[in-house]
This record gives sequence, structure tokens and C-alpha cells, in this order.
Amino acid sequence: MENSFDKNGLSVEKSLEIISEAINNSQRDFQRRAGTAMTIWGAAVMLASGIVMLGIALTGNPMWNIAWFLIPVIGWPLDKLSTKHIGHSSGSGENFISKTMGIVWIIYGVFAVATSIMAFFIPIPIIGIIILLLGMGGAITGALAKNRLITVLGIISGIAGLPCAYLLDSPVYTPLLLTAAALMNLVIPGLIFNRQNRKLQ
Repeated sequence: MENSFDKNGLSVEKSLEIISEAINNSQRDFQRRAGTAMTIWGAAVMLASGIVMLGIALTGNPMWNIAWFLIPVIGWPLDKLSTKHIGHSSGSGENFISKTMGIVWIIYGVFAVATSIMAFFIPIPIIGIIILLLGMGGAITGALAKNRLITVLGIISGIAGLPCAYLLDSPVYTPLLLTAAALMNLVIPGLIFNRQNRKLQ
């Protein structure tokens, strides 16, 4: 039986091989970018949470909540630096999934910062809302990556975080809750992506 050829003169088998390789390369690039970025942002959230909790515990001054704004100050430049390094080392641009995930987390960041600013002027459950948004972002990321564990972690942390933040509303517990949410939605998924990326190499 003669091999079938497409309009470019490639056999069907060769075309499928090229498509499969392109998909694998896109998946590897997505996991490489996502794993590093999510780990960086998760670490930034956990660091800011620790500063807030320690500062309030030692001084009793709620103005230590201003340290939450250290998250973008720490995370943004480190994320940009790592993205630049990964882009040069991989030699490839962003694929559709990477761009989509980036948009999801940028929108989350806008909402989180806006909520934090509004909390200075109106009484809103800021930590609960941010944990809910964080869980939503984590669940969407898991769905895009077709990773059930990451999706479930996002749903659980987002839904459970809101009532927990309401019931445990104190300067000590709220930073711990946000630390747990960052661990479930950023650090653990980042480590999962990095592990999967190493397997693909």
C-alpha cells in the first residue's frame, strides 16, 4: 500500500509525528514557564504573609498590612527576569496556553490589588475575597493544563477559604490562611509543573 501524502509532500505518518512533536514542545514550554512563575509568586505571597503576621504580632499595629503590597514589588521583577531567562534558554516564544494563563493571572493581580486598595476605605472581607480569586485562578490554570489535582486544589482552597477567612478573622490567622492558599494554588502547582517538565526533557 502506497503512503498517503499531504499537499506539502509529507507522508501522513511524518505529518502526525511533526504535530505530536509540536504539541510536546508546547506542553514543555508551558510547564517550564508556569512552574517557575507560580513558584516565584507563591514564595512572594508567603514572604509577605510572614512579614505581616510577624509585624502585627510584635507591634500590634495593623499598618503592617501595608506589607501585602510587597507581593508585586517582589514577584513582578523576579517573574520578568525568569521569563526572559527561560525564553532565551528555550529559544521559543509563548504558545497559546502560556499567553492565556498569563492573562488569567494578570487579571487576578488587578482584582487583588484593587480589592486591597478598596479595603482601606470600605469594610470588605479582603483576605476571603483574595483567597477566592486565588482559588479561581488556580482552578483555571489546572483546567488549562489538564491537571485534575491542580484544579481540585484551586476549587477546594477558593471555596473553603472564604468562610475560613470569615470565621478566623484575626491578624494571626488571616496571613496563615493566605499562606495556605498560596501553597495550594501557586507553590504546589509550580512544583508539579517543574516535575512534569523534567520528565519531558
